Amino acid sequence: LKDRQRIAYCQINLGNAYSALGQPDLAIELHQRALALREAMGNRHEVAISYHDLSTVYLWTGRLKEAAEALTKARADFQTSG
Repeated sequence: LKDRQRIAYCQINLGNAYSALGQPDLAIELHQRALALREAMGNRHEVAISYHDLSTVYLWTGRLKEAAEALTKARADFQTSG
């Protein structure tokens, strides 16, 4: 479990770096990988954070529909994480 958490954190950090470097496609791919790991681990709070991270990249690239969908999922996961 700890290894998957570390991998997810690394993917998030790399995704953030690629966002900052102006490479949103790589950022989205890495955030999606982290999201999949977090979903497999079942931590709804961490899943919500991943959806939020994805929404930020989508918003930055003008993909408003995807951004809204990711934020809606983030909100639902935050609410269920208690």
